Amino acid sequence: MERLGYECVTVEPNLEGYSPTDDISGCDAIALMTPHKEFKNLRTIMEAVDNPNCLYVDIWGFWDEMRHSSVRCIQRQPTGRFVRFACH
Repeated sequence: MERLGYECVTVEPNLEGYSPTDDISGCDAIALMTPHKEFKNLRTIMEAVDNPNCLYVDIWGFWDEMRHSSVRCIQRQPTGRFVRFACH
């Protein structure tokens, strides 16, 4: 994503050297890469993002809300910041 010009933020709650969850504010896309318990509450994440147009990608089916209201675990909630949750 960075090679395409996106500003990427990686949040990994169990390792040092990654961005804090606060850095997701205003993101245009969120990709859940690892289903840590810290990421379980989608509503909390959406409130932290505070962008009604954010795209949420849950490849695990981890977020209950995504399982039945999304197309292939992708839900639109448009362009610039992308977040990887726990991608190492």
